[in-house]
Amino acid sequence: MQKNSIRFGANGGLTRIAAALIAAPLVMIAGVAPLHAERVAAPVSANCRLGPGNLEGGPLYLVHSCVTDRDLMQLAKLAMHTSNGAFRAEEAKLSKLRTILDLPQPVLEQFFLIAGQQEVAAEKLADKLVEMSEAHKLLIGEWLAPSASARPDLEALIKDAREAARAGRHDDAQALLTKASVAAEIEAQNAAAMPAKNFALAASARAGLGQIALIRSEYREAAIYFEAALRLLADSDAARQYAYGEARAHALYMQGKDKDDAAALREAIGRCSTRRPAMARQPDPRRFS
Repeated sequence: MQKNSIRFGANGGLTRIAAALIAAPLVMIAGVAPLHAERVAAPVSANCRLGPGNLEGGPLYLVHSCVTDRDLMQLAKLAMHTSNGAFRAEEAKLSKLRTILDLPQPVLEQFFLIAGQQEVAAEKLADKLVEMSEAHKLLIGEWLAPSASARPDLEALIKDAREAARAGRHDDAQALLTKASVAAEIEAQNAAAMPAKNFALAASARAGLGQIALIRSEYREAAIYFEAALRLLADSDAARQYAYGEARAHALYMQGKDKDDAAALREAIGRCSTRRPAMARQPDPRRFS
């Protein structure tokens, strides 16, 4: 799996199959998943070797090769009772997964906790772990990347949110990003100097909130956050308009695929085929508070 495969628009996967999806019944299209096209029936090997030069095949292939679905389900159950130490006692399996997914232990624990709470089916756990890990990396990387803002205190909130997310504390990250978004929007609306940078920072915070929603499989909420982020951008910020538009369509696609929501799939396809119209002025950020 490519590192940026969570952003399906980068390889055109959804766009290429849009016509087929729109015409197909939902029970059929639910099985078409460009994000997980490399899923195979790989045998689990007791001698699974992980290290430099041995990570061919991508994360999803390796999870299926190295850890059974039954083991993943057991870990998800144990993650909901971490106080007894049983989850961390499974170090052999956890070590493999940390290497495959390139995640620190606290983040991996959080992902298993989410999967356990959502009662993800055993046969879908590997896919879900890869999906969450890719969304997490995009969150702490591109979405919350450092940037210069009109107010250093606002950028400090984004930095703190990034560090909280990096440690698997997504609730804390969500609270910080909400605070940063509201403060930046108010500042952009009221201050005469550098409002565009504050709008851009508010958009980054909204995108971060959308990515946290994706990690939690709250796809509809994620699409709303990405829509809000998109509308806060200046017309000249074409690169981020494209990125947030892709993220919004991806969230809708996942809502359709994972939640059997045919309307969301059609909306995702529609979003892929249209461009955001130019806005004559900056929007009123209060619409998204």
